[in-house]
Amino acid sequence: MQDYKGRLYGMKPRGTERKTRKTVHWSAVRLAVSGAVLFAALLVKLLLPEVSDTVSGAVLRAVNGSADYRAAFSALGEALGGRRAFGEAVQEAGRFIFSLPEAE
Repeated sequence: MQDYKGRLYGMKPRGTERKTRKTVHWSAVRLAVSGAVLFAALLVKLLLPEVSDTVSGAVLRAVNGSADYRAAFSALGEALGGRRAFGEAVQEAGRFIFSLPEAE
């Protein structure tokens, strides 16, 4: 139902809203942080290629050396097939992928 000025009943006229403190736009903050990280990575890659090669080699060895992707996907497949609880399968897949190499 509307009043004589065409506004809906129960709505306040414009300009009567209470002014609140300025809110933070978190999406803009996340975008700025992501841009800064990308910019820093590009600077390291362009200005110090030896450092970036060393770091990328170490990260690849750490990820590929200890990850058992076949076992992780097998655990997830069992969960999707209904033979296992999904939460338990996700935890086990995480252990297979992110486990540290065993001490020899």
